Order: sequence, then C-alpha cells, then structure tokens
Amino acid sequence: MPQHPDSALAFLEQIKNPESLSRKEKAHYYLLLTEAKDKTYATHTTDSLIAIATDYYEKTDDPARKAKAWYYRGRINQDLDKPLQAQEYYLKALREEEDIEDHALLVLDSNKRRLEQAFRCGRSVFP
Repeated sequence: MPQHPDSALAFLEQIKNPESLSRKEKAHYYLLLTEAKDKTYATHTTDSLIAIATDYYEKTDDPARKAKAWYYRGRINQDLDKPLQAQEYYLKALREEEDIEDHALLVLDSNKRRLEQAFRCGRSVFP
C-alpha cells in the first residue's frame, strides 16, 4: 500500500457489499480503505467506517492493527477539525508502541511528549 495507494483504493472499492463480510474482515477492510483514502489525500467527511475498525481491534490482541486503526481515526478527526479528539485517538495508538514492529507506526513516538502535554492541558497541537 505505501507505494501504490491509488491501486489499492481502486481494488478495495471494487469489493461489493462489504457489509456482508465477517466482523473481522469488515474491520480489516475498513482499516485498509481508510488508509488507502488517506494516502491518496481523499477528503475525510466522517469517521464512521474507521470507528468499526477501532471498535473491533480494541477488543483483540493485534497491537499493530489496533494502533493503526486509532492512528487513522485520529487522522480523520484532524481533517474534520476536531483536534482534541484527534489527539485522544493518537494517544490511544501510542499505547501499543512497545508491541509494534511496524516502523512507520513507530514514527508516532517522536510526537508522544508533545501530544501528551497538549492533551493534559486541553490545548491543540495542530494549526
């Protein structure tokens, strides 16, 4: 996905009736769809699909997908001009950092102190 998100998005959008997928498959589908849309700079208008993924992964023992789902929920809320909500979701993504081997997600750690301080103070760190 990192190198060809447009192809990934086109493939994912060809899937008919994702509502008929199992709960696990649906969570993974919505996570991938959200990631592909974000990487192709699509405008986010709602977090309802990624919420399905975060709700599912929050109850699993899959720290990488859990963190990625929370990260993208934060990204969407940042786009929706909800910076405090975005920060909360970014911090939820960071909870899993010790169990994550995905280096792209570990980049989040570089902003951890700034996010935590802003969250505690109720201030936004986003313009």
